[in-house]
Amino acid sequence: RPFVEEKFLDDISSEWKKRKGIVVTVSEGLVRENGEPLVNPRHKSAFDSFGHALIGNVSQYLADLISSKLGIRARSEKPGLLGRTSKSLVSEVDREEAYDAGFTAVQQAVKGMSGFMIGLQRVSEKPYQVKQKLIP
Repeated sequence: RPFVEEKFLDDISSEWKKRKGIVVTVSEGLVRENGEPLVNPRHKSAFDSFGHALIGNVSQYLADLISSKLGIRARSEKPGLLGRTSKSLVSEVDREEAYDAGFTAVQQAVKGMSGFMIGLQRVSEKPYQVKQKLIP
């Protein structure tokens, strides 16, 4: 869903009046209504090995927007690599699913499959069950 600045600020203002404390979580790939990234890459060399642009700091942009337009003190928190990769914070289910997905990815690559990623599709909630699928 495209980002609409006025709607975002209205939503923040409305929630702020009710709660006086808000946490906003956004994707770094947030785009405007015209499909352009909310924050452009910081420099021309900011591309990954696949040629995808490495997006700038969306969370800092939004914190600055909230502060400047609404006068609400806001800050940006971005999870660091260590916190996102700590094996002590991974559930056994997540660990098994990640291992299985990696195993399947290698099997598909050996068969010559390319241009796909391994996805997990929920089969049931109780009992929890997923199945793997190839996603182009």
